Amino acid sequence: MPDKILYETDYLTLIDRDGWIMVRNMTEIAVGVLPFRAGGDETEYLARIEPMPAHDQKRHLCALTGSVEEGEEPRETARRELFEESGYKPERPLIELGFVYTSKNSTTKMFLFAIDVTGAYQGVAPGDGTETEAKSTTKWLSKRKAMMVPDATFCSMMARLSLWFEDNVLGE
Repeated sequence: MPDKILYETDYLTLIDRDGWIMVRNMTEIAVGVLPFRAGGDETEYLARIEPMPAHDQKRHLCALTGSVEEGEEPRETARRELFEESGYKPERPLIELGFVYTSKNSTTKMFLFAIDVTGAYQGVAPGDGTETEAKSTTKWLSKRKAMMVPDATFCSMMARLSLWFEDNVLGE
């Protein structure tokens, strides 16, 4: 049975696929990037604080994310989004953390990255010109607070980066 379009805008399409309702976002490939820095005895992690209108009108902690634009590779998108949303210009290599599907009811595939920004200069985050980004900022969090961020993408990156540290830093 072919997909039945229930609702469509420039940004998303609601689809009935054999009785399952799902969302097809305008961009089906996205990225998440998790900046971290060594801070004395503890590593800190950078989260976004931005409006989440699907939940309420408040600003919430979440991951730095963005859509892969036409002709762009996920790694390029991660570098662009890092600068747009945090003001950091990537100087070190990105750490690849694999990918996740953002929801079982969404067609979006999100590639995950982390980057060590210890000692790097954090400039002003220019944003992408949207109202949401104009109302957003960033905040450094301890590992304990970062693990409690109510954003699945952020938590996935935290878990995978922890495994990366075990394999690449502690295992040496």
